[in-house]
Amino acid sequence: MTNLSGNTGISKGLLAGALIATLICSVVASYGVSMIAGPQGEEGPAGPNQIAAMGTYRSGIGLTEAYNVESVVWNSDWDQYWVTFSAGIEYHSWYYVTVVTCFGGASAGFAGFGSQGSMLSIEIYDSNGNQIQSDTGDFSFVVLDVVTLM
Repeated sequence: MTNLSGNTGISKGLLAGALIATLICSVVASYGVSMIAGPQGEEGPAGPNQIAAMGTYRSGIGLTEAYNVESVVWNSDWDQYWVTFSAGIEYHSWYYVTVVTCFGGASAGFAGFGSQGSMLSIEIYDSNGNQIQSDTGDFSFVVLDVVTLM
């Protein structure tokens, strides 16, 4: 099976980066955010809200904790979850900063993403790099709009 970038596998560097990020998140969760917080910066005006959309998908439950998301559906032809947004958001991966995180299930290792039409497409991989439908794992996603700041 080919992933969104056209490669048939995952690079060791990408896998190592995902594992390091998971380790850092585990340490932060164990000790609490206050243990790693730096000094308070200077007061200033509030910045823009860059969150365009976000949500959590739980296997057996569906979409939860959604903001500006209409639906998340499994497309068996593409082996991807397709996320449709509300609020006039026409998603293209090059216009947004997107973070997708797997959690919960033992089989889910990491996620890849791209765009299909105006939808966010999400691919879930097991810890061996095989693309799977996340029947036992869950994922969350955050889409940040940075184009309007340029």
